[in-house]
Amino acid sequence: MDGRAGLNFEIMISPITPTTAATPAAAASNLATGEPPLSRIPTKILKQEDFLQLLVAQLQNQDPMAPQTDTEFIGMMTQFTSLEQTQNMQSDIATMRSQQEMLQAMSMLDREVMVSSKDGIPVRGVVKGFDMEGQTPKLLIGDGRYALADIQAIRMVNQNETQN
Repeated sequence: MDGRAGLNFEIMISPITPTTAATPAAAASNLATGEPPLSRIPTKILKQEDFLQLLVAQLQNQDPMAPQTDTEFIGMMTQFTSLEQTQNMQSDIATMRSQQEMLQAMSMLDREVMVSSKDGIPVRGVVKGFDMEGQTPKLLIGDGRYALADIQAIRMVNQNETQN
């Protein structure tokens, strides 16, 4: 260490808890001794508030004889801004994906589709509507509800066929 106060992250906040073994050797050892297997489960993810608290704590506790340089401070603020922009972009992408799936579901209305059921049996029918399950549309075909990912084939239906 060069004597300057710096922002040092050590983000390994994951206690060992009895669930599954961290390594195959540990699993074998635990099985042989009869102890419960162990695993590493993360318990904390740093958020914007945590980052700001660390930044404020660093500024309050820095050495007055060797204060942090402007470039180090600007670097940390850039990291914070980048984190915030990444989170905003992730949220925007999730919203766009949901809207795109809704448009895809609307484009399936009055089309004949073949979907795979939960049992793996193909089901053929005309899409009469869709419901939203959370952010995911479910196509209404006959008495069932199916995800867009279940579609195996799509066919246009003639107006004469839908009126029968």
